[in-house]
Amino acid sequence: MSRSLVHFIFLCFRLSYHNLEYLIKFAESFTWKEFPARDPDTGILTMRRYITRIGGFTIYAWTLVILFHVTQSSYRMLTSHAMIFTTWYPFDASASPMYEIANFTQVGLHLCYTTTGNSIIIMALQCGGN
Repeated sequence: MSRSLVHFIFLCFRLSYHNLEYLIKFAESFTWKEFPARDPDTGILTMRRYITRIGGFTIYAWTLVILFHVTQSSYRMLTSHAMIFTTWYPFDASASPMYEIANFTQVGLHLCYTTTGNSIIIMALQCGGN
């Protein structure tokens, strides 16, 4: 599924590469610093201020989501002795040394998988027109 999505993104960016390149070059001439943070007539916030607030809010939201996930997963692992992901092993993974090794392996492989998946998508976006 992920490979087909990457191929679809690659195809879409390859077909519209020149339009995207024109749009990026056109947008580089504008900066948010040129616009005021508040409307001089009404005093309400402008889009510049909303964009800067959204950036800060996004950082706090992701931090909250990650902390909640780590806390929830740790609590579930400590109380019910469950794995991070539901998997089958050909050995008893509920015993003490194998349980920690299996969880450590799951975390490491999950990080490798997400990093590799994001790298493939980034490469497809960067090489879209070549």
